[in-house]
Amino acid sequence: MEAGALGSTVVAVSAFRSDAAVLALLERIFAEGGVQPAAVVVVDSLGNGELARAIADRGWPVRYENAAVNLGSAGNLARRLQLASEVPKARWCFALNHDGTFDRAMVETLVRRGEQAEQVGAVFPRRIMVDRGNCVLRPHRHVFATPRFDGSDRPPQEVAWDSSNGALYGLWPIRQGLLPWTDLWMGWEDLAFGWLLQRHGWKQLYSPDADYHDNYEYARVRLLGRQLFITRKPAWYAYYVTRNLLLIIRRTGGGFAPWRFFATRLARELLFTLLFRSEKRRRLRLLWRGLADGLRGVTGQGRRL
Repeated sequence: MEAGALGSTVVAVSAFRSDAAVLALLERIFAEGGVQPAAVVVVDSLGNGELARAIADRGWPVRYENAAVNLGSAGNLARRLQLASEVPKARWCFALNHDGTFDRAMVETLVRRGEQAEQVGAVFPRRIMVDRGNCVLRPHRHVFATPRFDGSDRPPQEVAWDSSNGALYGLWPIRQGLLPWTDLWMGWEDLAFGWLLQRHGWKQLYSPDADYHDNYEYARVRLLGRQLFITRKPAWYAYYVTRNLLLIIRRTGGGFAPWRFFATRLARELLFTLLFRSEKRRRLRLLWRGLADGLRGVTGQGRRL
């Protein structure tokens, strides 16, 4: 494998109370054979030291950083990209959540796709949703409220955004100071970063030949005799679903993620909460609180959720 593929890429993993999963990922990354990444970065929050000790015991060349506060997913992504940009001669950062999957050939395919064009800020894989019956998520040509599945007959060259889990980010915009909004703390930070890349003239490419098996959590439910899938998240997540979308809409002027996008998402959350989700009263209260805080411009980690 040419040094310009994986050898030019930093693999950056997020961690939070997920030592075993992160160690399993690192085992796969450092498996024998093939060119190793330019560097491996792990960013943790409030770690107890066991992950750092396990990495040291195995002798893995990992830059491990443990934040003294909970960075949230937004802060963690920003810090991983920042650390990756400090690696000399690295051109790309492959971002993974602790529950992500690492496939050497898939990363190399993403890199080759990214190096076929100029001004590339991100390259996204063909996303296969494991917990949703292995269906394929359609690439996000636009920002739409209801995810669409079963792929696309004519996959686009460029997209508007995608999940950061399994994404390949170009390090050029990062070195110019472009980073995800850390004050979102949790949720939709990858949507907002897609807007930032687009606004600053960076392309976001789609790679249909790179399959990424995404473990995003779904639950099966039935409505009017039809099988549906709803996201499976803890109750506190309802706060960020509404608040962060409102913050993004306000900051982008509604052009990237319009108000009807928010209205549709809120309606879906209300319906699924009333019909299917546990802790209904708590979730409804947090949806309302997220709405109020989003309109007031409240940012950061929500308190007493």
